[in-house]
Order: sequence, then C-alpha cells, then structure tokens
Amino acid sequence: MGISGTAAALAGNPAAPADVLLRLLAHGGFEVTERLRWRASMPDEVAVAMARHPDRRVRHALAGSWTAAADPRLPRPRLLELLGDPELGRRAAANPALPAPEMHALLDREGVAR
Repeated sequence: MGISGTAAALAGNPAAPADVLLRLLAHGGFEVTERLRWRASMPDEVAVAMARHPDRRVRHALAGSWTAAADPRLPRPRLLELLGDPELGRRAAANPALPAPEMHALLDREGVAR
C-alpha cells in the first residue's frame, strides 16, 4: 500500500532526516521516488539505498537525476555501471567522482585524440 500525498511531500522537505527518507523510500512508490529524485541534496544512505533498490525504476530515477548522477556520493560501482547505459551515460559522465582513467576511456570511445 502506498502513502498519502502529504506523507510523500516529506520526501521533498530539505530538513527531512535520512531515517524519514529511507522509510518513505521503502513504502512510498512513484511519487516519493520522483520527489527524492529532484532533491537539491540527498543523504548518503538514501542515495545508496536508491542505487541498490530492487526496483529498477528507483535505480533509474536516481541515475536519471542530474543532481544524483552528478553527486560524488553515488557509489563508484553504480557510477561505472551507468556509463554504459545509453540513456544515462551522459549524466554519469558529469559526476565529479568519475575517475580520470574512466574520463580518458570515454574520450577514447568518442574518438577524441590524445
């Protein structure tokens, strides 16, 4: 069972602590996922929970958010995985935590001369 729109609004509250956001993520459905996706900031544990969520739509929402995909807290294995995704690779490439060797590999694939 999902939660109310009022409860889902907590996902967009910048003062909501991580434990509240994790509770919402566990029970909230699409509306919560979308609100979390567009937060200006996200606690580390919430980003990790979204990256490891069993529902691929939640994982893609995290990766598809410019905020989250560019967030250096995104776990490195997930970041590297996203680079190969045709829809999400560009967003992952904007992440400041992307290792320099991966940046060079991207340029090599794009045919940019060294």
